[in-house]
Amino acid sequence: MAAMAAIRDFHAHIYFDPEQLSEAQAVAAAAGERFGVPVGHFHTRPVGPHPRGSVQLTVLPDQFGEFAAWAALVVDGAGAGGFIARRVQEWGLFKALQSGEPVDREALAAASNWLQRKVVEEADSSAVLAALGDVGRTKRVRNLAKTHAGRLRSLGR
Repeated sequence: MAAMAAIRDFHAHIYFDPEQLSEAQAVAAAAGERFGVPVGHFHTRPVGPHPRGSVQLTVLPDQFGEFAAWAALVVDGAGAGGFIARRVQEWGLFKALQSGEPVDREALAAASNWLQRKVVEEADSSAVLAALGDVGRTKRVRNLAKTHAGRLRSLGR
């Protein structure tokens, strides 16, 4: 029996309809950021054996288990009317705020209650918290953000 060649990588495909392109792009971007996987070309119509629009992700063997577990969670949540795409976009906003990028007040104002609470809990920037104190969706978020911003300012942050 011939020796089996070592597996170099696995291919995962995200299938989507044309109106779901932005959601597919958000999920692919999240996979690329989280796992460093190369993201292929977004085909918006069927190509070859693929029955719908698709994009290919290339996953290394040592990443496969963790990637498969993550992908299963994404698939479970994908039917929730764009929830996954929104959460991925909000996660990107959260990481941008953590890295010190300028505060996008409009995006912060439009963010879900979940993201606004997460920012209040974890932000280490008085500028981010001050902005959230102005544009937060709920009175509780606005008040907590102002309180935490004041504490950070007193510490020189």
